[in-house]
Amino acid sequence: MRDPQDAIITKISDNLKEFTCITFIPDLKRFQMDKFDDYLVSLFKRRVYDVAVSTGCKVTLNVKLKILGLNYGEKYINKSDLSKLHYGILMIMADQDQDGSHITSLVINFIHCKWPNLLKHDYIEVLITPILKVSKGLGTSTAKEAKEYFSNMDRHRIIFKYDSIKDDLAIQLAFNSALSDDRKDWIKWHTEDINQRREQNLPADYLYKKDTKQINFNDFINKELVIFSKPSTEHAIPSIMDVLKPDQRKIMFVCFTKSLICEIKVAQLAGKVAENSDYHHDEQSLTNTIVGLA
Repeated sequence: MRDPQDAIITKISDNLKEFTCITFIPDLKRFQMDKFDDYLVSLFKRRVYDVAVSTGCKVTLNVKLKILGLNYGEKYINKSDLSKLHYGILMIMADQDQDGSHITSLVINFIHCKWPNLLKHDYIEVLITPILKVSKGLGTSTAKEAKEYFSNMDRHRIIFKYDSIKDDLAIQLAFNSALSDDRKDWIKWHTEDINQRREQNLPADYLYKKDTKQINFNDFINKELVIFSKPSTEHAIPSIMDVLKPDQRKIMFVCFTKSLICEIKVAQLAGKVAENSDYHHDEQSLTNTIVGLA
C-alpha cells in the first residue's frame, strides 16, 4: 500500500453502485484493498472518536469523513437528500470480534449524533466476514479472500434498517454519559439473560444468523455491542485484591517475572507485555497504561 499515514482512495469505476468502506490501519495492510477498482476505500489511522463525550476539537479529527460529502449544516430529512452526498451507502468493515463491534458502534454514534436522519434512509451497512478461521482479523485475510468477500456481496452485506424510536434510545443508552447507571442495568440484564439461557439449555441469541440480510440499530446495540461493553467494564474496574486493573496487572506481572529492574523504553516494555501476558488489544492503549503506571 501507499503511505499508511494518510487516507488511501482507490480508483472508482463507473458502476451502478458505488460504496465507501471505512476501515482502520493496520487491519487491512495485507488486505490489498487498493487492488479493487469497483469500490472506494478509505483507511483511517485514527479511530472514530466517541462524539458523545468528545470536545469539538476532537470531533474535528473526523474531518476525513468529509470524503463522504457529509455537510454539518444538512439535515438529510428526505431520502432524496442523499443525492447531495458523494455516495449513497456507508459500508463499515471491522473485525468480527468485540472491538470490531465497538468500532462499528462508534461510526453509528457519530452519524446519529450529527445526522440522525441518515439512519432512517438505510445509509449504513456492514460487511460481514467469516468468524471462524485459523487466524482472526481482517489483517489476516489474503487478497484472494478479499475478492471472494466482494464478489459475493449478497452473502456478506448486512443493511442497517431504522425501525423505530427504540433505535435512537438504544444508541443513547450506549453512549450518553448521563445514562451510566442505566448501562450498568443493561449489562446486568444481558449477563442474567445469558445465564438463564444456559440453565435452560437454550441457544444463545446471536445477532447474525445464516440468512440475515438486515438488522436494526436496537438489536445491534442490545445483542452485539453489549458483548463488548461487559469485558470493557471489567477492564476498567480495579480489583479489590491488588487495586490493579487487568492490563496494569499484566504489566506488573511481566516486570516481576522477567526481573526488569533496569531502565527500559516504554515501547520495549509494551512488546514484552504483549508477548508474555496474553495481551490482544490495542498497543497504544497498552503504552498509555505503562506511562500511567510510571
